[in-house]
Amino acid sequence: MYTIDEILTLHGETIKELGLGRRSLAQWLNDNLDGKYTEYFARRVLDELERPAPDKTPKTIPQMGEKRTRTMEEILREEYNLHDPTWVPVSVWGSPSNPRAKWERRLDLLDAEKMQAIIENLNPEKLQTESQENADSIFRRMAVLSIRDTHFGMFTEHPGPYATYDLDEAQAAYLKAASKLMIEAEHMNVDHLVIPFGSDALHVDGPESRTTKGTMQEVSTSWLRAFEAALQSLNAVVEDARGRFARVTLVLEPGNHDHSLSQALGIAVKAMWEGQVEVLAGYDTLKKVTIGDTHVFMHHGDSMKPAAYHGVIYSDYPECARRGAYIEVLSGHLHHRKRGVLLETGDYLEENGIVHRITPALCPASNWAEAGGYRSEPGAQLTVYTPTGFIALFEWNPRA
Repeated sequence: MYTIDEILTLHGETIKELGLGRRSLAQWLNDNLDGKYTEYFARRVLDELERPAPDKTPKTIPQMGEKRTRTMEEILREEYNLHDPTWVPVSVWGSPSNPRAKWERRLDLLDAEKMQAIIENLNPEKLQTESQENADSIFRRMAVLSIRDTHFGMFTEHPGPYATYDLDEAQAAYLKAASKLMIEAEHMNVDHLVIPFGSDALHVDGPESRTTKGTMQEVSTSWLRAFEAALQSLNAVVEDARGRFARVTLVLEPGNHDHSLSQALGIAVKAMWEGQVEVLAGYDTLKKVTIGDTHVFMHHGDSMKPAAYHGVIYSDYPECARRGAYIEVLSGHLHHRKRGVLLETGDYLEENGIVHRITPALCPASNWAEAGGYRSEPGAQLTVYTPTGFIALFEWNPRA
């Protein structure tokens, strides 16, 4: 793969003559040069082409008080507090004064020597966190109640197997699924229940009926009524869970439809339950709960490809390198579990020592999904774990 400087030296004039945009340039680079080139890389090439020729006169040292103009990437990194060079912006939108970006983890950018040093310094026999020790001594079984992608407020002409999937029906489905699966958890002697929330709980991210990125959506009610329904439903389930289990943990997963409103939902839930249940509502891309040597990560599933999970987890959570540890990622987002989604049959993939399980969406197919041929059976799941790994899975669907 060529560097930007090499491409400018060898093909700069040709690229100028072609007058391509970043998408077309990325395609041209992939068609004509060895290596794989992203749109982000192509944009950097175009930025360098537009940069004025360097001044050959001796450079002066900036005087105190002088400010250097920041690049767009520097502004974005400060805005998102992402200074790790392995995270790169792959698409940018918004205004120059308020830019937004989608980020992708590129572990191939991590210095090979640094990665090797991390691996060599790991001593799995000594990696035992305080939370693991507490879990070993107190809790015997943990379960995750996965009711993702509820999309409260959506409108669809394809609500089956529901009658309409309006707010009342969506709330009823959420509460029925939770009650049924919590009964299964009690039968399994679970004493720690984990409840992910957010994860496209809401169909839109504000009064303009658009997703976080601005895609217009068909809605059946206002965003405020949908938010209220989501909050009421979650609070009812938490109240029920507190009477059934010794420990309850809530885990926020911001979705791609409702990234901002799900954060607001997290603030409301934390204010309601802080001190009574554990609430993990930070900005981490992945959030982890642990019992013994079992580590369960939760993630909406939109901003990280399945192949990237193992690199991120082993790099950012070295305690998971303990010999004999069981690691699982639970995500939603895709609304369909089929061959090809994870390159395997079924709804999970086991690779590089990590199990990635896609849980079903509670909502039916939207008009857009139905038109694109994306169909799935709505539902919810409960997965059960011991300190040594996964032991059981229970499912609920509206036909039951």
